[in-house]
Amino acid sequence: PELRWLEIEIAKYPEIRKAIETRQCVIVEDIRSHPLMAGVGKHLVGLDFQSIIVVRITFGADVLGTLCIRTARGQHRFTDREVKFCTAVARASANALKNALLHREVVGESGRHRRTGEKLVKILNNSPDLILTTGTDGLVTEFNRGAERVLGYPKDEVLGRHYRMLLADSQEESPLLE
Repeated sequence: PELRWLEIEIAKYPEIRKAIETRQCVIVEDIRSHPLMAGVGKHLVGLDFQSIIVVRITFGADVLGTLCIRTARGQHRFTDREVKFCTAVARASANALKNALLHREVVGESGRHRRTGEKLVKILNNSPDLILTTGTDGLVTEFNRGAERVLGYPKDEVLGRHYRMLLADSQEESPLLE
């Protein structure tokens, strides 16, 4: 839920830029000889990297990031199985990232709703006016202090009962007193 983005200067990573722009998996079999790596190849070779695979992490039309794997092995070529595995990991990562983003959004929205609800309860309870709400079945769901004062019934005796009980002509006829 506490997802933080690592922003990179895309101009420094031509393999990542190409994967994003072309929407294709980018495989650089030999960093030393691949034209895409002309500007950064020497630096990566110095770090003992020999080949790279970059897969976009997307969810729908949104690019969430990239999966970039650099290898330092003698065999430069990624196998079809490794490419499929990286693609599957990128898809799973996209789902996990999107779920984390949605979770954070839901938590934020839930907090806003809770705060709004708390404000409405304060307004409801501090209003001198008679305020009550019912469900579609006519059962009382809210009954404020003003309603208690005006009608003379405590909230806990009214909640969950039908609003008609409040319309009795006299207290003897009130279902609350039965």
